[in-house]
Amino acid sequence: MTFEQFKYFLDAYGANLARWPIEQRIAAQAFIVSSSAAAAALAEARRLDAVLDLAAMPRDELGERRLVARLAAQIGRPAQRVAGDFIDRLFSPVWSRAAVVAAMALLGIVTGVIEIEQPAFDAAASDYVQGPSDLGATELAGL
Repeated sequence: MTFEQFKYFLDAYGANLARWPIEQRIAAQAFIVSSSAAAAALAEARRLDAVLDLAAMPRDELGERRLVARLAAQIGRPAQRVAGDFIDRLFSPVWSRAAVVAAMALLGIVTGVIEIEQPAFDAAASDYVQGPSDLGATELAGL
């Protein structure tokens, strides 16, 4: 076993060698005896495990009881109804959103296809047309 392999398994399984796969555990025990760097890495991992054990989350016994009660209530119902409820809850918001998206897409397509006639501007029919040539020098200065 190389030091890199040892560090990999140490990171993956922790400092408790009982959690390691049996083949790797045997190789790691032999490697620890032969390598002071491996022994130091194991000691450091044990300190880290001890700190992590102190920060363990407390059990939520009330939440566990509620979960067990809900599961027990579900077990009493027919399996098809439980699956149907799950599918209904899973897809009902999706179908309503999909229907809105489809309606908006259809509205966009219809709006893009329909030609709306806009009246053309007829300068001759206009009562007053003022172009840049109609403005006097004093009017231009006041702009």
